[in-house]
Amino acid sequence: MTKLSLLLTLYSTTVAGQTPGDSLRLIKLDSVVVRSHVLGGDLRSSVDGSLRMDMAITDRLPKILGVADPLHYAQLLPGIGVNNEYDGGLHVFGSESGHNYISLNGAPIYGAEHLLGIFSIFNPSHYKILELEKSPYLASAPNRLGATVEMEGEPDDSTKTHGEASFGLIESEGTINTKISKHSRLRVSARLSYINLLYSSFLRSDDVSLRYSFYDTNASYIWKPDNDNTIAFDAYLGGDRAKYSGDNIYSSLNMNWGNAMLSAKWSHTHNNILIRQQAYFTRYHNHAGVESDAIQAEADAHIAEIGYKGSYMYREITMGLDLSAYFIKPQDYFATSTFENLRLGAHTKRSAEGSTYIDWRHSFSKAFKASVGLRLSAYNGHGKWHEGCSPSFNLSYINDHGWDLSLSYSHKIQYLIKTGLSSLDSPLEYWIGCGTYNTRPQYAHNIYLRFRKNLLNGAYTFIAESFIKWLRNQVEYNGTILNMLSSEYTPAEALLFGKGLSYGLNALVMKNKGPLTGWLSYAWNPSHRTFHSPQLDGTFPSSHERLHEFKGLATWKINQRLNVGGTVVFASGTPYTRPEKLMILGKHLIPVFSKHNGCRLSPYMRLDLSADYTLKRTRRTEQRINLSIYNVTRHRNEIFWYVHAHGGVYYYRSMKNLMRMLPSVSYAIKF
Repeated sequence: MTKLSLLLTLYSTTVAGQTPGDSLRLIKLDSVVVRSHVLGGDLRSSVDGSLRMDMAITDRLPKILGVADPLHYAQLLPGIGVNNEYDGGLHVFGSESGHNYISLNGAPIYGAEHLLGIFSIFNPSHYKILELEKSPYLASAPNRLGATVEMEGEPDDSTKTHGEASFGLIESEGTINTKISKHSRLRVSARLSYINLLYSSFLRSDDVSLRYSFYDTNASYIWKPDNDNTIAFDAYLGGDRAKYSGDNIYSSLNMNWGNAMLSAKWSHTHNNILIRQQAYFTRYHNHAGVESDAIQAEADAHIAEIGYKGSYMYREITMGLDLSAYFIKPQDYFATSTFENLRLGAHTKRSAEGSTYIDWRHSFSKAFKASVGLRLSAYNGHGKWHEGCSPSFNLSYINDHGWDLSLSYSHKIQYLIKTGLSSLDSPLEYWIGCGTYNTRPQYAHNIYLRFRKNLLNGAYTFIAESFIKWLRNQVEYNGTILNMLSSEYTPAEALLFGKGLSYGLNALVMKNKGPLTGWLSYAWNPSHRTFHSPQLDGTFPSSHERLHEFKGLATWKINQRLNVGGTVVFASGTPYTRPEKLMILGKHLIPVFSKHNGCRLSPYMRLDLSADYTLKRTRRTEQRINLSIYNVTRHRNEIFWYVHAHGGVYYYRSMKNLMRMLPSVSYAIKF
């Protein structure tokens, strides 16, 4: 599958209109694409705007806190909402983070973000290719309303053992790739963070402190018995632990969450035929506990999936079948408060989903290419069936003068829903299946238009894109922890059901050649939600809307040993709902809110700097040292507002980022 891959930012050429100085060669994947050697790595681009990034390209990109995290670079692209220090999720073209499909070698992952908005679970030394489709249009794309993100391995024909490792003040990681037999290889990776050992004083703001750690482990075994067949086994296990402490109503918040995944995949190629079969198991769990003088509570949830994917491609036709069985436990909690003792019983619910699809791609001429697809799906949950039909198409035009244009439409459906107490993509959120708490399948109509033009013989690239997305049956959580401390509370009553509209204009300018390379982008992306219910009536900004975003990345190769660079972000603040007063009525603490999402956080700003120096380079090894500073300007970005208690008085105050400035040094070696 040619998927819209990560850095929309770094390719320097188009399929047509190459200049004599461009280094290009054509490669046959699922369609004809271009391979361009830019910034020291391989980046494959297709005319519809989809990109595929080799993680080797990150050797020259700025490494924030010593880590070349793929999702961090993705969040610097236009159309992908700026995250904050507690939200590592991707909000793409106005969608929720739960609308995305994130996978490791084809197996889905339901919690791909570590806390602090800096690290993802993607280990760039283990999975070499990152693909990101901001607006997927192929019928083979899964049942999601948002983007698709996939990390995948790359065939390795080396006869020797090789690997890499890095050691820093925040985290360390390593990967070993070794030959097991004549036709098989094993790749094993591990990563561990220990941020509190040296940075505990940095992770404190006012009376709130944070203790945090995470780990990731990956294993991949690839067996290639002959030229036509490849069998791959993948495994992932990772987890996070976090504890907030402070003198307020949430004096201690403990959270832990993690993923586990097992996958087996077989690929067969012969002449113009490509067959793929994959079976997998994936599970995500989260647990949270709150302790204070007034409240003691615990909550936990999980989702597990057993799935199968099969596809058959012959020339211009691709057909496939996706099957999934889900085991979902919505959030279950019990609480003891000043007012009463509560327990919400939630049991694991079983459901099933199936889809079949067909894609047809054709080149009418050198200039015009088209794709048409159809996906049929069905979901069974709570004894009810829900069906969906999702058509899609794409039309691309390639001009001989170095510019191209692409238009796509897709109708998407989603049967799994992410909701919960926060909107920060945190463990306080959880998954439910269609039908739980009276939810219905979510739908989206997407139109995406993209223009690309090479300038000055490929030295610069300009990209402009626009989109509009109509969303239906959207779910938003409208409760608070104070609402939950009531015997009258039910999760269904805390959910709002409505529709959404997102649209926008994005622009990107890239510098592709010379010692100084990078990009600048601007995005204007309004995103609205409309509700008609007794609790809420009207049209409001979505909780992740950032009307304006300016983002940039630059890297300067000073000489063969030294690279310096940085990233900068300036964005509008996100909306939030501010309580006007708190009242005690009987045994209940009742907040009275102002207009829904009627206030905005202060604008978000951050500047990060990085420097890489090559200590030693030989034919077999390379050693580097990285120096970086996170949030150089020490800007106090607002994260959210919360109820604070002091001296028996309750009042509302803003929570600012704990990491005012975070310097780091790391050492890396490849062998």
